[in-house]
Amino acid sequence: MKLLRPSIPATISIEQHIENTCRNILADPSQIHQVIINLCTNAFHAMEESGGVMSITLREILPDADMLKTLPGLPAERYVELGIADTGTGMDEATMERIFEPFFTTKSVNKGTGLGLSVVHGIIKSYKGAITVDSRPEKGTSFRIYLPVIDKPAPDAALKGNASAGNGSILFVDDEKATIKMMTMMLSRLGYRICAVSSPLEALDRFRERPDRFDLVITDLTMPEMNGITLAAELHKTRPYLPVILMTGYGKDIGYNALNQSGICKLLKKPLKMTELGAAIREVISSRNT
Repeated sequence: MKLLRPSIPATISIEQHIENTCRNILADPSQIHQVIINLCTNAFHAMEESGGVMSITLREILPDADMLKTLPGLPAERYVELGIADTGTGMDEATMERIFEPFFTTKSVNKGTGLGLSVVHGIIKSYKGAITVDSRPEKGTSFRIYLPVIDKPAPDAALKGNASAGNGSILFVDDEKATIKMMTMMLSRLGYRICAVSSPLEALDRFRERPDRFDLVITDLTMPEMNGITLAAELHKTRPYLPVILMTGYGKDIGYNALNQSGICKLLKKPLKMTELGAAIREVISSRNT
């Protein structure tokens, strides 16, 4: 919430109802962060013009008979319920039926790829959880996420992060604001200095000002002004051996010949775990230093 509040206008108030007695779940913190950022960003967009209230709730529950009928695949055990609701524009039934489909979006071209809710759905399912949505036009939207409780304390390694601290400066490029926030948090926690921009053209300008400033560039594949492969080729006109990592949420495999020809040294699939990201960065930077 500390990360989100500065980016949300004062016309939108945030209410939190967090039960601190909730027990733990077994999940990667960076992925849960991504889930919350995605859902809160969608809620913000739904209230961007008129303002409203965003509500975040967290409680531990035992599903009742009615809930188990609604979610028949959910085992009858205790869950942490995370709710994120807004008082925005809402959705009709036809839209709700498609919101978890990859690349389906109701946003304008410069506001999203339609991958956010698809990624959220995949993360929750991977943890044997469930996600529901309730919405009506002009009446707001409410998402509820259910993740199974584990009656164990979090190990010290999970609290501190499994990846060793990094060192270096990274230029990160992605047109999704939610991804920029998430990656800024992850890369900072890994110990890197990060310059994050939402425009490939701005990234080129920043890079050309001081080509020796960055140890690595991480770029999304699909962006409005130019794709990540073209961006890498442009960067390498100034600095041919600059390490570049390409990130994509796109399902199809990308030909490695195309990547190699553009000087891209690694391809990462979204969503990313922090340990996976840290290992990939260390591998790329160390290989260029040997």
